[in-house]
Amino acid sequence: MTISRYIGRSWLAAFAAGIVVCSCAAPEPPPKHSVSLSKEMAARLFGTTGKADSAYRERRARGYFLRGSALQMEKRHAEAILDFQMALRFDSSAVTLYALAKNHAELERYDDAIEYARLAILRDSTFLPVLEIVGTSYLALGEFEKAIQAYEKLVELEPDSRQYRFMLARIFEAYDQDKAVAIYNALLEEAGGDERVLRRLAEIYRSRNDQPRYEAVLERLWAETGEQDVNEELIAAYCNSRDFDKALNALVRATVLVDSDDAARLFGAVGQSMLDAREIAATATADQFRRYLQIASRERFFDWQTNIVAGMVAYFVDDSTIADVYFDRAAIATNQSDAAFRIGIFYLQNGKYLRSATRFERYDSIFAESRFALYAGYTYAYAGDYGRAFGALKRGLERDSTNTELWAQAGLVLEHLGRTAESDVAYEAALKLEPDNAFANNNLAYSLATRGIELQRALALARKSMEIQPNNASFLDTYGWILFNMGNYDGAVKYLEKAIKTGNAGATIYEHLGDCYRKLGMNTDAVTAYRKALELAPERVSAATRLEELTK
Repeated sequence: MTISRYIGRSWLAAFAAGIVVCSCAAPEPPPKHSVSLSKEMAARLFGTTGKADSAYRERRARGYFLRGSALQMEKRHAEAILDFQMALRFDSSAVTLYALAKNHAELERYDDAIEYARLAILRDSTFLPVLEIVGTSYLALGEFEKAIQAYEKLVELEPDSRQYRFMLARIFEAYDQDKAVAIYNALLEEAGGDERVLRRLAEIYRSRNDQPRYEAVLERLWAETGEQDVNEELIAAYCNSRDFDKALNALVRATVLVDSDDAARLFGAVGQSMLDAREIAATATADQFRRYLQIASRERFFDWQTNIVAGMVAYFVDDSTIADVYFDRAAIATNQSDAAFRIGIFYLQNGKYLRSATRFERYDSIFAESRFALYAGYTYAYAGDYGRAFGALKRGLERDSTNTELWAQAGLVLEHLGRTAESDVAYEAALKLEPDNAFANNNLAYSLATRGIELQRALALARKSMEIQPNNASFLDTYGWILFNMGNYDGAVKYLEKAIKTGNAGATIYEHLGDCYRKLGMNTDAVTAYRKALELAPERVSAATRLEELTK
């Protein structure tokens, strides 16, 4: 590094005189020893003037300095310091003091480093590397304002030094990001694409959530380096800003840069981001989904999670054939029961009950796990096909008769089929296995109330389910409906209104509340409740009939 010879002596003299205050003392002179010198040694050490032989001192200083330098290169800094201290006894020049400052800094003895740097500046106020040691030492000590002063002086003295300006900007990042940005941009204007500078700017803009500038800097960094990590960061940035055209372009680049595992990860991330955006604001278009599938079709080694994402994308562009291809790769080719289960849940969540049920049944025959039979029963029941629902549940129970959920769901399905005696048996089997199963307690209680039998037991069962889940609207409805059937209409209204306040009330609960109001002579409130029930379920004939009776 070029050493400037025009340092302002007034600033450096002030620094040397005491602006930098350290706890360590100046190097002490060597201890005195009681020795006797021969005449020859004395003649060699001292001339006729009585002063030390300068040539001898220079040889001793150079020897210690060279040995210390060698140790420093081997990163044996503590040993190097000992030799430099010996050199200092014969030569107290700025160079020796700088060497001591540097090695103390390497050992993270920053106070000592600063003190030796101060002494060096007293010897030579034009020695810039000493001032750099001061700046880095203050930076390491967390004394940022002093570090800034040191680097600002370095930049003032060496305005063409990119390294000093870069370090000054790095310190400003913690204090004044605008100043840091200004320095970084000036460096870019001078030398174009500087990878270090671009990475720092990208980090600043990312931390500020300045998405346009963040992406612009990343694009420059990608053009400069062509590195995989930059392209991946761009993909994440584009997905975050919902710019899926650019994300897909970057995804194409990634297929050339990365191995199959990384490709699967990136395809999964982009696809999931597009799916999430569709849920939020429909910002991913059908054309973008199709392009994603076109790019994905070139890849053959996705993991099961990425195959599922691709299958979901295909589903949302109404390409069920391609969706099935990806789903089957995920579930069957990889032999992943978790993948198979997730596929069935996906169709269930999107209201495709029959497709979901057939998937669960198909995977039940492959993996033979109780959860597939259970969810096949659930989904067939959602679709209103109670016969096939019971068939799926029965197959599950034949494999595992200790599954409480299978018995409880079988009881509900049998009840819908009008097979109440068998339904009671199924509920009782569930409660025998798990007396505190909230679902089984509630559903048996509701079944008994609907038939108007064993109402006291029904009330006890319903109370237990409410204790387990006190804010479950269905459980509150069951308890209220039992009270209704016992003639306690005031009590029934209390629990039914509480069920509605949960925000999860369906048409049945509103109709039950209307029935209670009607019994209490509160016909206006009953009309309101029936209308709400019909708003939620227009096909509900019983509510429509009661409403007509009250309003004609």
